[in-house]
Amino acid sequence: MKLGCGTYAWALAAQDLATALREIADLGIRYVDVAGCLHGDPSELSQSEKHDLKVVMDDLGLVGSSLLAVDPAANIAAEDRKEREAVWEYAEAVVEFAQVLGIGQVLFKSGDKMIDVPNEKTWENAVRFSQRLTDLCADTGLFLTFELEWRTCGLVQTIAQMERFLADVDRPNALANIDLGHVALARDGVEDLKRIAPMTIHLHLNDNDTFVHTNDIPGTAEVPFQPYVRAIAPGAEAKAKAVGQVLVAGIEIDPYGPRTPYDICEQARDWILKNIPEIEL
Repeated sequence: MKLGCGTYAWALAAQDLATALREIADLGIRYVDVAGCLHGDPSELSQSEKHDLKVVMDDLGLVGSSLLAVDPAANIAAEDRKEREAVWEYAEAVVEFAQVLGIGQVLFKSGDKMIDVPNEKTWENAVRFSQRLTDLCADTGLFLTFELEWRTCGLVQTIAQMERFLADVDRPNALANIDLGHVALARDGVEDLKRIAPMTIHLHLNDNDTFVHTNDIPGTAEVPFQPYVRAIAPGAEAKAKAVGQVLVAGIEIDPYGPRTPYDICEQARDWILKNIPEIEL
């Protein structure tokens, strides 16, 4: 399993995507999860800017491991048709950007509940949207991955819910991106991870307080990374290899205080490589 790093920390720190790519390369990390929002929002980038970013990645020897379509406004379970179509336009732009960057996976949130709409209806909306989106991805050779949602409004918060969601979407290129920090918040355990492993082709690494989503540096809070990784790695590595992907565990943490994204990701890299032998550069 390869160590990756997301650009999201740099995006939250209002640093441009090219800077994030250069600093991740300086960390000795080859695999990059590109944030598809803020500094990497494809609807805000020109075609020349997108191609320039591909040149930067190639020059630095970086490989795009996932494009994270994590715009909070992109609720694929929305009831309003116009809202869903706006999300669809964003999704099309994300898929096109992934192709430009040579990225084989696109991550989407699996949708949010709404106060004035029954949960089963929002679930149905999310499934139908995901089927449409996975069909689009299949036409371009991409895999669509879904992530466990830490927020209580998320439709898919647990591994059991992820299993049901993927079964309902029922597309071979619809798979899971398992954030181990979110797994801990949901109180899912090693047996749950073993069960979802054959449907997983990407991991996220961040630490969290016992009950609060803090997106901290691995090794500084409560997530039991070692047993979690041992549980999911064999099945997920086999699945990724079977579909022509590399299993990457991407650092996904938030900047805080005076520390720079480079500084906190360097600490994360060092702790992960020292304490989780299944993960390597």
